[in-house]
Amino acid sequence: MLKSLIKTTLSAAALGGVLVSSVSHASDKIVIAEFKWPSAQAYIEVMKQILEQRLGLEVQKLPGNNAIFYPGMSKGEIDFHIESWLPNQIALHKKYVAEEGGDGTVVRSEGFYKGEAGVCVPRYFSDEYNVTKLTDLARPEIAKLLDTDGDGRGEIWAGNPAWIVSKEYTIAYRDHGLNAFNDTYSADAAVWFGNLKKAISKKAGIAGYCWTPDGQFDIYDLVQLEQDPHNDNCHKFVNPQTDENWMELSKITCAGRSKHIHIVWSKKLEEKNPLVVSLLQGVSLETETLSGWAYEIQANKRKPEEVAAEWIAANKGTVDSWLGM
Repeated sequence: MLKSLIKTTLSAAALGGVLVSSVSHASDKIVIAEFKWPSAQAYIEVMKQILEQRLGLEVQKLPGNNAIFYPGMSKGEIDFHIESWLPNQIALHKKYVAEEGGDGTVVRSEGFYKGEAGVCVPRYFSDEYNVTKLTDLARPEIAKLLDTDGDGRGEIWAGNPAWIVSKEYTIAYRDHGLNAFNDTYSADAAVWFGNLKKAISKKAGIAGYCWTPDGQFDIYDLVQLEQDPHNDNCHKFVNPQTDENWMELSKITCAGRSKHIHIVWSKKLEEKNPLVVSLLQGVSLETETLSGWAYEIQANKRKPEEVAAEWIAANKGTVDSWLGM
């Protein structure tokens, strides 16, 4: 009965503007967790514009990180978060999401898109020095080419220090033998992209964590280094949020699993505005779409608002399907 009423209300709202009913409180502001990387910026703007233009809602973006977002959703202070990476955020899911044994104050979407992660170098560097595998970065002559501070040791980026994945790749570098001649560093992604741009301008060596969805592969012509295929015996990562001895207990000598990226929302949103929950349940995206958005923002210097508006206009049928029409 409620699902049918929600669908009817969504259709009416989408066609005729704001509709206030017993299941929709359009005056309530919707707060979206905000990440700053390009694909997330476009994705958030797509959701913001749909909520504003199709459902007539006021929307606020709240910047921060996962340590802020999950407690915020639990309290109802943040309504939803469009990029919950699993298994990276499994500790937070186990605390807050019912399906993972948590307290059930946060809800996870059934749908997801896939993210891939690895370690990349520029193609010119791979071709000239035959660097095709992650273990090639352990070669002393390659490490010297990755040295930027003159100490004779290479530097390899592991990710943002606030990301769980930076801990994962710190272990992967150690267990692939890279630490003999290289140092691992963690820094904001903006630092990495700045270093990458500078190195490429000089045709210098550089190596670091890379991922999709993102536009960096096309912008910088990166090559992802090969690793042995994933299996649970060679990829054991203990989350530092759950065990202080994570470095000693972790062992990573092969590739990780593909990441699943879900939408998560506050359980309180189901009462506050079930129309929004219905929309979140209907969202379906492909990794290539998000990478395309990121490329437009990174390479073509377009604003997320512009990229989002263009995509919505060209994909009316997709948006209608998300709205249950």
